[in-house]
Amino acid sequence: MANSKGGSAVYGSAIWQLGNAWKRYAAAAIRTENVTYVQFLVLKAASDLLGTKSVITQTEIAGYLNANPMIISSVIRALKKQKLVIIRAHPRDSRAKRVLLSENGQLTTSRCCDILEHHEHVFFESITSDFDAFRSHLLRLAAAHPFVMDT
Repeated sequence: MANSKGGSAVYGSAIWQLGNAWKRYAAAAIRTENVTYVQFLVLKAASDLLGTKSVITQTEIAGYLNANPMIISSVIRALKKQKLVIIRAHPRDSRAKRVLLSENGQLTTSRCCDILEHHEHVFFESITSDFDAFRSHLLRLAAAHPFVMDT
């Protein structure tokens, strides 16, 4: 990688490389759970949302992840085939579908979280002394620049 005099191209490249490296690393770590990293993100989003309300939709999951609703719909269809989510009629909106985690979906989400928590520490071990500051800055950057997930 170029030196720091390269400006934003250096930082942008580093962020892109790190994001791709983490995605590959995380996907490999949870492969034993038979879900992709994107599927895990959708399961985790559903779990988080269901922790605050009893009825959630695909649209809410997409909004929570700042993701394309069509991508989320496709991922949820795959998760339904794997029996990790359950789709029901929405109690108040006939156009919307209610998304629930199956018991196996809850277990898979929990196991993936445990696996990834350990692997985060391994992946980021080179900055463990500054990890709290790094995490704080990373979350601030993510909040300031929301993205639309395309995969």
